[in-house]
Amino acid sequence: MFGKNVMKYPVLIMGIMMFGIFLSQDSTKKWWEKQKTRLIPSTCKAVIDRVQKKSPSDWEMECLNTSFLRLTINFNREAKNKKLLRVAMYRELANTYSQFAQFANIALPYVEGNKKKVYNEIETLEHLREIQIILKHKNLQILSQSDGQAVAKFLELKRPELIADHLKLTVKVVEKRF
Repeated sequence: MFGKNVMKYPVLIMGIMMFGIFLSQDSTKKWWEKQKTRLIPSTCKAVIDRVQKKSPSDWEMECLNTSFLRLTINFNREAKNKKLLRVAMYRELANTYSQFAQFANIALPYVEGNKKKVYNEIETLEHLREIQIILKHKNLQILSQSDGQAVAKFLELKRPELIADHLKLTVKVVEKRF
């Protein structure tokens, strides 16, 4: 009985099947997740919107919650030995924190009379609770974690010695060897 009724409307059945396939795709699930969270204020998404335009193509950013950002970078350079690889990866880590702070905190200019001045808005980077940067290489992986206020401080530091000291003080680091 059911089979006969189904055969009367083959286009309807095909439409239902196609709609089911559409709903089961990953892109549709991502769209629904985006629609569910679009009215929830998120510091992480605001930072990603600022940084993503200027960031290198090998940076993968994701929000784990409203104030926790994860940045993953594939480190493809080769080194002669493990010690030089480790040094190069830590240098890249410090540079990444500095670049991230520069990309996230944009100084906006304004004109007062005939003088051009620069000021910063209320910065969203400082309101992030956790920032995690992961550097991946086939032999070594460096997991680092800090908070937004410490990362925003990288913007003020110019000399490599000061950047290295600040990195040692404010960033928690774990290494995984393969």
